[in-house]
Order: sequence, then C-alpha cells, then structure tokens
Amino acid sequence: TAYNAALALSLDPKKRQITKAHDFLREAYDRVIDDKESMIEDLESESAQYLNHTEANNKQKIWRNYRELRDLMRLLKRIPKKRFKAQKRKKSDLVLELKDYAPQTKQARMNFQTAKEKTAEAFYQRGLELRENETLQIQRKAAKDFKMAARYVPDYKDSNEFYKETRENAITRLGVLEFTSSNQAKRYGEIGSEVSDKLLASFLNSTNEFEFFEVISRSQLNDIIEEQKLNASGLFDENSTAELGNLKGVHYLLVGKITSAETIRQRSEPREETLEREVVIRKEKYKDELGQEKVRDIRGTVTAQVTIYEKHANGAIKGSYKILNVETGAIHTIQSFRGECNFQNRWASFSGDKRAITESFIINRGIEEEERPYPTNSKLLSCVIDDMLGKISRKLYLFANEVGQ
Repeated sequence: TAYNAALALSLDPKKRQITKAHDFLREAYDRVIDDKESMIEDLESESAQYLNHTEANNKQKIWRNYRELRDLMRLLKRIPKKRFKAQKRKKSDLVLELKDYAPQTKQARMNFQTAKEKTAEAFYQRGLELRENETLQIQRKAAKDFKMAARYVPDYKDSNEFYKETRENAITRLGVLEFTSSNQAKRYGEIGSEVSDKLLASFLNSTNEFEFFEVISRSQLNDIIEEQKLNASGLFDENSTAELGNLKGVHYLLVGKITSAETIRQRSEPREETLEREVVIRKEKYKDELGQEKVRDIRGTVTAQVTIYEKHANGAIKGSYKILNVETGAIHTIQSFRGECNFQNRWASFSGDKRAITESFIINRGIEEEERPYPTNSKLLSCVIDDMLGKISRKLYLFANEVGQ
C-alpha cells in the first residue's frame, strides 16, 4: 500500500529500498488519492437512510477514508527531504503533491457522530410508535429498536428504560410442570419430580443467551396459579386444557410423564483362561572361551490360570413430554424420550505363576483390581436421568431458539 511504502521510506532504508519505495509511490500515489476521494464522493452522494443503518455506515466509511489520507500525508511530511532524492542517475527525484486532510477528517468525524445521533433518534422514535402496540411480536420489535438506539448512542434519552419495559413485555415464557409417573415407575420413587426439577435447573442455566425467552421457576409458576386462583389440578393434568387460556404471564407449558423405569442386575458365568509366557526362570554360571566365569539367563515358559468374573447393571427410563400453547391449548411439540445408564465390573482371580500375566492382558480385558458393589437403584436411575436430560435439553434448546429470537 501507499502508506507502507511511505513507512518504508521513513525508516532510513538502503538505497535499493528507497528506489523501490520511490517506484511504488510514483506509480500508485495519485491513483490511491483519486480512488479514496472518488469513494468519498460516492458515499456523500447517497441519500440519508437511518433505519437501515446506511447513513451511519457511510459516514463512518467517509471518516475512515479521510483519516487514512490524513495519516498518509502526515507521514510523508515527516520524512526528511533527502529521502525523496533519486538514488540512481537515470532516476528522477520523487515529487508528490501533499494535501492537508486534517480539516476534512475533523468534519467527517463530526458528521459521523451526527449520523449516529440521527440514527439513534430514528430507532428511538420508531420504538415509541411500536411500544403502543401491546402484542408480543410488536413489543419485541420495539425492544430491538430501543436497544439499537442505545447501541448508536449509549444511554440515549430513556431508551434503556424503554428497552427493559418492552423486552419484559416481549418475552415468551415457558412453565415446566412437575412430571407425573406411571404406577410402574413409582416403584422407584418420585422419578417424575426429580426429572422435572433437574430439567428446570439445567434449562434455567442455559437460556440466558435468548433475549426473548425465559423458563420460569416452579415457585413463580405456583405463584401465578395461586394469584389467579386457578384450578391447579386441571393445569397439571396433561389431558386437560380447559383452564390454559386463563393462565396469564405464561405462553407455553411443558408437561411430561415417566411411563416406565427399570433396573436390571446380571452376573455372567466365570471364564477361565490359561496364560503362558516365556520368562527368565534362573541364572546359570559358565566359562567363556577364555576361561572367564560369566552369568547367563536361562529362559523357560511359565503358566498361570486366570478366572474372570463379570457383572452388569442397567437402568432405563422412558417417557414423553408435550409443549402446550397456553392461549390456544394446542400441542406445539410432542416428544418421547429414553435414558440409559450402564454399570460394568470385571475382576479376576489368579493361580499359578503370576509372571505369565502381562499388563496388556489386564488392560485389554478391562480387569479391575477388585469386585465393586452394584450401584443402588437411586444412584443408577439418577445416572439415567442425567443421560436423558441431555437429550431433552437439546430439543428444548431448539424450541427456545424458535420462539426466543
């Protein structure tokens, strides 16, 4: 670039480098100036449009181009005059027309600031207009406009307060009801309650990135139900939507059911293996050809008997959930889910010569040092729930992304 060539010229380079910088500037300098001035002229000729960001973007580009021209001129003016002298007889001195772009740069910066303020005002005024419409989608647009106004000019008027107000009105809220459990699943305790509590905690931590989506806590949902004096049993019955339309402050409800839960424990028949390995079994003294006494290894095969024991435990939970539209009672989403968790323990007993047993044999067979007890049903099913929540959370993330952007 012209600036880099000028910078190279300013660093007291060798004659060859000065000549190279001269050649580049002689060829490119006028073209660079003309291109930037032409670009500025084109940008200044465009009509002002604020709500699509054009005016602010154009004024910023104009300021940047003037700044680059100003910096180039300042650099060239600081270079000693002797650097513009020709370094070879057949070459001529470098002669450049230097202009002062400082006034234009200052004015361009002021114009950019003015454009930002006018853009902020345009978004602010449209936000005020949209704010009068109480529908969720329009409130969301109003919130985005107030946010944009504050982005162009921090703390612009009362845009921050209006953003908070309209965002609050624009949020899609999901309530999570306690999952019910079938009679079969209840043999293992209140699994439904544990699933919904863990799901709620997990999802509350992962939805901060959504500007217009919230999962409300169980206590908040209960407060809404109590405040509006609704029939809680009707809401918690996933087959009934009679009172959904009366639930204010919540847009969707997630209801779920654990249909089955089970744990299985199994012990495999012991397996026996015979291992053989060549090892040093003793050392022997002998005399070499010169009659000197030495020691050598005597190798032989050793054998060991290995009995491998193995036991397994498996936990599984199945269920389904629905996301209901509170306003219409319609089902937005219905999904089935399944979670699994497996426990495996493999250990062994040995007889014979243990030198026949290699470390690679232990690793490849997955043999542990000792027998471990089976996990309790509670611990096994808790592991299942964690596996299941990952799958459900991914689905709910997609839902939040759909309704919360």
